[in-house]
Amino acid sequence: MGVVGGLIVIVGLGVLLWGILRAVLARRDAFCKWTATGALVGVGAMLLHSLFDYNLTKITSNGIVFATLLGLAFVAAKMPGTQSSRTGGLRYWALPLKAVPARLAVALSGVGLMASIPFLPVTAALRSDIHFNRYLALAGEPDDYFFLSPRSGSDGGGDLVGRALDLEPDNPRYLAAAASRALAGADELLRRRACEQARAILGSDFERKDPKGFHQIVEALAANLKPHVLAERRPFLLQAEALLRRAVSAAPTVAQYHLDLADVLAELDPRSPEVAQQARIALWLAPNTPAVLFDGGRLLLAEAVALEPAEERKRQLAAVQDCFRRAMYADPSYGALIYPLVRATMGGQSVLLAVTPRTVAAHEQLSHALWEARDWAPLLVCLDTIEALACSDRGAPLETRPDAWPRPGDDIGLGTLHRPPEAGGGLDPRDRLRVRLSAAQRRCAVLGILGRWRQREDAVSHYRGLLRQLLQDDLVEARRLRQRGRSQEALAIHLRVLQQDWSNPEARLEAAEIAALPRVLNGLPPGNTSVDHLYYLVINNTELSPALYERAMRVLDGPARRTTSERLVADFVRGAAAVLAGRAQEGISLLQALASRQDETAQVWRQRHLIWAYLALAYENMGDRQKAIQAYRRALEILPTYRPAVLGLARLGVDVASRLEALAPHVYCNVNFGGKIVLLGYTLGRETVPVNVRGITLQQTNWFVTYYWQFHAPMFQDYHPVAHFCDENWRIIFQNDHRIRVDGKPYPMDLPRCGQVVVERLALRPDHDPAQAVYLRIGVLSEEVPEPEPRWLFHAGGEGNVTAVPVLIEEPSHPLLGQGVAAALH
Repeated sequence: MGVVGGLIVIVGLGVLLWGILRAVLARRDAFCKWTATGALVGVGAMLLHSLFDYNLTKITSNGIVFATLLGLAFVAAKMPGTQSSRTGGLRYWALPLKAVPARLAVALSGVGLMASIPFLPVTAALRSDIHFNRYLALAGEPDDYFFLSPRSGSDGGGDLVGRALDLEPDNPRYLAAAASRALAGADELLRRRACEQARAILGSDFERKDPKGFHQIVEALAANLKPHVLAERRPFLLQAEALLRRAVSAAPTVAQYHLDLADVLAELDPRSPEVAQQARIALWLAPNTPAVLFDGGRLLLAEAVALEPAEERKRQLAAVQDCFRRAMYADPSYGALIYPLVRATMGGQSVLLAVTPRTVAAHEQLSHALWEARDWAPLLVCLDTIEALACSDRGAPLETRPDAWPRPGDDIGLGTLHRPPEAGGGLDPRDRLRVRLSAAQRRCAVLGILGRWRQREDAVSHYRGLLRQLLQDDLVEARRLRQRGRSQEALAIHLRVLQQDWSNPEARLEAAEIAALPRVLNGLPPGNTSVDHLYYLVINNTELSPALYERAMRVLDGPARRTTSERLVADFVRGAAAVLAGRAQEGISLLQALASRQDETAQVWRQRHLIWAYLALAYENMGDRQKAIQAYRRALEILPTYRPAVLGLARLGVDVASRLEALAPHVYCNVNFGGKIVLLGYTLGRETVPVNVRGITLQQTNWFVTYYWQFHAPMFQDYHPVAHFCDENWRIIFQNDHRIRVDGKPYPMDLPRCGQVVVERLALRPDHDPAQAVYLRIGVLSEEVPEPEPRWLFHAGGEGNVTAVPVLIEEPSHPLLGQGVAAALH
């Protein structure tokens, strides 16, 4: 539209509004007067609002509403009705032109006169705008202009920038784009030299076989070659410098132009004082823009390295730290750029903390950087800080130095000015509980990597407590659905909760109550009857409150069980729940009656050892040591690898060292996967075996790994361990995926014996050398599991679907080995 067209529209709109207002004031009938007044108020409000976000012309619906209100005001003011005697129109002189040709000639002459004045500059601006926007379309930058298949020139659109610049030589945006094209030419020259050198070193076939690796090598060579090809790049850099100086002159308030000029000057002459001067001007112009803060701090850092004396360098580095801290305060994602730069040039953990503002999002960026650097001890401190910030009532304030900001003018670099960030910056709108949960999960992963198993167990308990708080909202939603009669949907929510928090007594009991409803009974997934949930309730908890016990008994007293096995499990649940609820004598009588049964159902029940285990627990709670020992031994007669009974005997002072050692790995992990299977740990070692080679017996050393798995609950038969031995960069050296077997036969994953420990010893292939591995990443996966069961079993703490533990070879001198017995007793 241009300036002339805009002025015509503004003047015309003003004349129209003034005429409507005069007509409204002249009205006497209330309906027309107040209708027009209300419409005019709406028009004024939209005009006022458009001064702040310019949405009147950019949003079509706003334009329609504006035109409708304006038309309503005009019609209501001008429609026939009662008016005052004074005129409601404007006074103007009219030149009568009766003949139609005369009127047309005058109108065309006026329009032609107004159009001829701005014709040439408007045409030039329009053509240059078309050229430049075609260039933007080719460059892939988002814009409001769309073209049909813009054709690229030989230089990828640079000719379009040149044409736009010829038409408008002082347009700063065109000048900056032309400078960018010149710098692209310099970078292309550098890349060609780096590619030539890479091909000379690696050969011509490497690029075809590994394009990604070749690209990484070229990038590394280009960084090293940059100072050596400065003479060849200089013409491009000088051209870019001249263009950017013109852009800065045309638009001196655009901070990015100053930074681009400083980058070019820094490559031409790193010691030029104008580099820091341009950076300081940019920082003064945009003191809260993260991109400017980062680039300005980067340029000031390059100058600070060479500054003398030391006091001046220290002061400059403090200003750099402040720039980086403010950049991360405004946009924490800049940590991905800032932390590598700080590590390379400033060093030290104290500097990393100095450039990190006291916000949750910024410390999460720091934790990610420390994780990538495998700097575990500072990472644990950082995670503690994240939880502390997430627990605070309000966002922590940003620490700033009062002397970090330079004033512009003649004394740039001497004067200072403190400019605090905007009040809303640095605050994290996310749910604080989710932030704490994320930090707790990563803490579990780090402690597992470090092999601090006892600390990891405490961290897992903390993580599970936070997870239970987070899942309360799901339970509230399930209760709401249940009250509305939507029991199937409520049960589905409970099952999703139990996949992550399998020991949640409220979720278990409510799932059992829903599963006992007659309308739900026939549509239950396998293994989700009310008795099943009550069984999991007792085996996954160490105590029950009286209220929970009473609710569980009411479920058991409901509809009669269908099969003898269900009735058997229900009787066991009654006795075990009584023991956990503190009713030891009642539980003993129920469990003794169950243990004395000789029918086939009781004798073949795969969990028969649990009857004696809970009897022993009841006797132990009553202080009857001898009967508790007898019951634990009876459980071990039924299931010799029932680990809780071995631990119970050890707790009562019985010598079970040999049994405990047989069930204890050298590397103790205790990672629980979905409440169904636990990785107690592993033993990694070497053995010498005789090998017959052409009639000659030789000794060969083979690697073996022994996994210790403890089962708790049924799962889909296809679930199997996935084990990756990785180097320090998490690259997989070899995989040790396998199916759990006992005596050479697949273990019945869908019908395990609760508490049973399966010790599986696997020989590694000769080409698999675990001595090169640093980490073992392990998870439990099923490729064929039906919905809604998860493909990966959930575990408390870790990165993704697997958990990482250190790879430790069996050597008695290692401080983290041989922990199995001690950890079990603990």
